[in-house]
Amino acid sequence: MMENQESKKEKNHIEILANRLEELQSTKNEGRGVSCVQTLIVYLRRGDIDSAKAVYLNKGDKIRNYPDIKELIEIELMQEKF
Repeated sequence: MMENQESKKEKNHIEILANRLEELQSTKNEGRGVSCVQTLIVYLRRGDIDSAKAVYLNKGDKIRNYPDIKELIEIELMQEKF
């Protein structure tokens, strides 16, 4: 069964977001990264958008320490209608 264009576009958007978050978080904490963002990325890569959003909502106090990551998540994940 072929995926429709919208589904492919959504998957591509999610993959790009996961890659951008991976890149940003990997430089934090002397290269150790940000564990809650790593968890969020795992859910994105699985296509589990609801769980990725839940991680952000539950761990937002930690993510707030990284304004570049927080902004990207706010714009690209939380405002999107998946």
